[in-house]
Formats: sequence, C-alpha cells, structure tokens
Amino acid sequence: MPGWNAGAWIYSGRPDPRWSVSDSKAQELLTIWDRLEPSPTTSSSSPRLGYRGCYIEKGDRRYIAYGGIAELQHLGAAETRRDIGRQLERAILQSAPAGLLPNLLPE
Repeated sequence: MPGWNAGAWIYSGRPDPRWSVSDSKAQELLTIWDRLEPSPTTSSSSPRLGYRGCYIEKGDRRYIAYGGIAELQHLGAAETRRDIGRQLERAILQSAPAGLLPNLLPE
C-alpha cells in the first residue's frame, strides 16, 4: 500500500501541490484528528477560487480540513468533526516542504 500523501486545493487551471508525509508525521496528524469533537455540520463551504482546503490521505481514507471543519471520507461514508482553531488544517499545511505553499491561513 502506498504511503501517506497530502495536498492543498489552491489553484484554478493548474495542478495543486501534493507532497509525501512520513508515517510519524501522519500519526501526529491522526492524533489531532482523534482529539477533535464530532460536528453536526457536514462540511464547510469553500470559495470557488483560491484556497479551498487541504487533506491527508492513504489508500481509501482521506482526511479533509477547511474553515474549522474536518472530515474523514472512507469507503463512501463521511465523519465530520469540529477543527476549532483549525488545528488539523494548520498541521497538514505545515507538513508541506518549505517553499511549496504560500501562506494560506492568517496567524
């Protein structure tokens, strides 16, 4: 099975950045996911242009984060959690190699 990959949806008309994530970094990100509380909100709406969220994935599991909502998509089902302070979202973006991404989130 291939390793962990991450990416950010930021461009329109050209490929979005993707990068590999080590197993140890992926475990850190999954630990953040495990601490997030369930959310009744199914998703956070994103703009059509510009930054639209980020993800980490392996096999058929994809964890998506945007605007305070995190979602696990697995085998056609989804589980949604509150990403208060955008902890997971920030951690995924920070896992990118230096210089790959512009500053996408305000401090």
